[in-house]
Amino acid sequence: MNLFYINPMSYNNLGEYDHSLLSNLDNKNGEIYFFSSTNFEFSLDEIKNIPIYNYNNKKSIFKLFSYLYSQITLIFYIKKIKPDVIHFQWFRFSLFDYLVLLIIQIFNKKVKIIYTAHNILPHNQRLFDKYFYKKIYEIVDIVIVHDNRSKEKLFNEFIGNREKIRVIPHGVFQKKENNDDLLPLYEKQKDEIIYAVIGGIGDYKNIEELIKIWLSYDMKKQSKKKLLLAGRFSLKMKKIIQKMEDSKNIICIDRYLLNSEINFLHKISDVVIAAYSNISQSGALMTAIANRIPVIVTNVGGLDEVLYVGNIGWKVDINNLYVELFNLLINMDKKQIKTISCDLPEWENVLSYYSWKNISSSTLKLYEEKK
Repeated sequence: MNLFYINPMSYNNLGEYDHSLLSNLDNKNGEIYFFSSTNFEFSLDEIKNIPIYNYNNKKSIFKLFSYLYSQITLIFYIKKIKPDVIHFQWFRFSLFDYLVLLIIQIFNKKVKIIYTAHNILPHNQRLFDKYFYKKIYEIVDIVIVHDNRSKEKLFNEFIGNREKIRVIPHGVFQKKENNDDLLPLYEKQKDEIIYAVIGGIGDYKNIEELIKIWLSYDMKKQSKKKLLLAGRFSLKMKKIIQKMEDSKNIICIDRYLLNSEINFLHKISDVVIAAYSNISQSGALMTAIANRIPVIVTNVGGLDEVLYVGNIGWKVDINNLYVELFNLLINMDKKQIKTISCDLPEWENVLSYYSWKNISSSTLKLYEEKK
């Protein structure tokens, strides 16, 4: 079985996802061709890595032209090698991606096409994205989602066939060694409790609600509780931070973070907050779990499914977000956090369930199914 595994966005956490999945994929009966970004930073044994995507290094309209060129290159590879299975991890420009799928069907009607819907629709939707993603879902043979809630949403809104939708969890990223020589991004005091949002600071992460809580009178009285916001801020979040009154309890680091810096920030964090309003699963959440940091999640996508596997944090209702989050954060203390962070059997349950060995095995079975 010859496999084309394609991810135009194989950099940072998304590249680590690809590396983790492919490293554990045991395809004994064929070749694996990985069509990746030029920014992919990992090495893979026995896998042909072909870095054809460079759009992320371009600006404005040149991103579009670069992506189009890469997709044309991909089509030539498909026509030449004729893979048995094509697995797309992410799509970047839905119109072009839909056209590529149509062309693939012309060249090779026998090929099985799989798409992993990390999010059912992009966070930042473009005009006609919903229309073209519906078309994409109609063309592909199998859609992988990371949780049962996303499966039901996809079934109800896009695909009227449950058998076409398969649930395979998002794996936990491997814990990395911290770089003790790294210049500290923040000097944590001994008695502080740091609640962190690490990664892209996007609008869907409900950062406004967190800021309101930390600017409240009740939280100001608890000066040892710090809110850490670290990662590249969206334009909307930049404006909110600029207008925010000065607060010594909110730490903002608005820029791209190196992996070593992300590791350092996890090292000093006591709780990671994933109070998202719209997502299937979060790589940032899985990184926190790998580091055994207690988490706060909303009942959105598969975020709260981790708590059914193991008691490693707290859940808040997205429909009553501010009230539940406020009460939880105001009343939380170090003893509660330590109780969860030191509960080894619960952490082992979660790490086992979300292991890449199991996830790669489930993915391989999908590849081997008859079309």
